[in-house]
Amino acid sequence: MEPIIVVGSSNTDLVALVDRLPGEGETVMGESLQKFAGGKGANQAVAAARAGVPVAFAGAVGTDGFGVEAVRGFEKDGLDLRYLKRVEGIPSGTAMIAVDRKGQNQIVVAPGANDSVSLTDIECIDFSEFGIAVFQLEVPHKAVWLGLRRAKAAGCRTILNPAPASQIPKDIFQNVDYLVPNQHELELAAGSGTLEEQASAVLELGVKNLVVTLGADGVCCINADGKTAVPAPDFPVVDTVGAGDCFCGVFAAALSRGMVLEDALRHAVTAASISVGRPGAQASYVNWGEIREETKNA
Repeated sequence: MEPIIVVGSSNTDLVALVDRLPGEGETVMGESLQKFAGGKGANQAVAAARAGVPVAFAGAVGTDGFGVEAVRGFEKDGLDLRYLKRVEGIPSGTAMIAVDRKGQNQIVVAPGANDSVSLTDIECIDFSEFGIAVFQLEVPHKAVWLGLRRAKAAGCRTILNPAPASQIPKDIFQNVDYLVPNQHELELAAGSGTLEEQASAVLELGVKNLVVTLGADGVCCINADGKTAVPAPDFPVVDTVGAGDCFCGVFAAALSRGMVLEDALRHAVTAASISVGRPGAQASYVNWGEIREETKNA
């Protein structure tokens, strides 16, 4: 197995269950409030680690209670924390999430310590130790762009989940082996058009594989060899928070295990589908044995 490094954010998710999501300027009453470990980077690192591969997590947390609790959870999941810094005087990242009865959500993130991830932090990472490097966009983008360049130069296979949705400089795409957006994120990265037209645009810029997550419809991968579609198994939906992160982490883990692309996609889709049937992000992620079993049964 190739070791993985995930560079990204860590948040504490404060989740309110509501009957329906509020409209603009509207207040709705929540039925409960729960606290979960979250953050796109941390979610993906934990999902990969629970899939049984060695994972390092690079990012930043505060020294407050949320940060201490996050580190305790990372240690429990066996993450390598050499590149996780603890920042004095800045609160840890926090996400405020409303989830309705259909499992749909609205999210507001206060990045806190995540905003302190710097170019210097990225320069301190020895990417040559890792086979796969995973990035998202919840930490400063300049750090992400530098990380992708350095990881690619060091020989890593690179995965970029362009979330939250953002514009990506065109010269960055050549450093991305797997671009993993949802449909909204893809439109912002590649412009409007059919999926094939959008894929053509990013592949021409240097992306090796476009992997589009489609929610309940599964995932579609387009590369120079053609198109591969993998449907999602049917699981009850309780909470979709963190499902895309689960997909990315398990996809990286499956590649680390040497799986061919279609098998990696299938296992990642299954893991994400399992996760939506349980509340929370990291709290909903399962181990490799359960992923394998459910994939066989799908």
